[in-house]
Amino acid sequence: MELITRSRERRRIALVVVVLVLTLLIALVYTVVSSREATSAAVETMSEVYLQELSDQVIAHFNTGIDGKFCQIDTVGSSLSLYQPADLDEVRDFLACMEADDEEYAYLALRGNDGRYYTARGVAAASDDDAARGDLSLSYRDASGHDVMLYDGTIALVDAFDPVTCGDVTFTAVVAGYDVNIISGRLNLDLIKGSSRSSVIGFDGTCIAGCDAEGLCNGDNLFDALEATARLDDGFTMDQVREAVDEGDSFLLPFWYKDHHEYLYFRPMDNQDWYLCTAMPYGVVDEDIAG
Repeated sequence: MELITRSRERRRIALVVVVLVLTLLIALVYTVVSSREATSAAVETMSEVYLQELSDQVIAHFNTGIDGKFCQIDTVGSSLSLYQPADLDEVRDFLACMEADDEEYAYLALRGNDGRYYTARGVAAASDDDAARGDLSLSYRDASGHDVMLYDGTIALVDAFDPVTCGDVTFTAVVAGYDVNIISGRLNLDLIKGSSRSSVIGFDGTCIAGCDAEGLCNGDNLFDALEATARLDDGFTMDQVREAVDEGDSFLLPFWYKDHHEYLYFRPMDNQDWYLCTAMPYGVVDEDIAG
């Protein structure tokens, strides 16, 4: 009888030990999972903060670059008023001198009251109908009344000035074109180890500038590329991304491309027609937090 009692006690002790071990294992697994979830949440939060700050600085830098170009072409209009050309030959000579001051011009033109654009080469750069065939959905007017538009791979800046009459033509504005790749250079800012990259898109996802970092050409569609090649995290769908952009929201999009885990931060630019997209690998902030 005593042997039976001891055997039962040993089984009870063994059972208690097994239960304790299982409890400890479950607690350990829960702790590991919770820790990973907490780390993942911390990484995502820090990434959003980093990318929000970076986006603000990139947009400010981009706007400063555009403003600087407007200051430059403003001198074209004021100089024309002082020069008072007698004929179109003098207008062409004047524009040739202005173009020589900046090698970044794709073209420099004066808009006449006849709806045509006059350049140093003595031909109309475009008419209003030609411009209308460009993608003027990618255009905006800033607080100073300046027009900025994109078409045919060119950023065009339009700056009105007091009318200057030359013969039968009255000039009313300077139109300066710059290759979009020059403007892309304004996006090259980074706060974190050279690992982030920025690009500008339209509200429909059309790449405007800087998209070569994503393997896309200007004019390609970022949304279509993500839909075709990326796997979105956090339950996102491309319909939700399009809707958020259409509503002008700022948001962080985690996604996988092949075996790379990355973040893409969307933020509307000041003109409310273009979006800045800044991408950064997941591991950048992960390593920073771990360090």
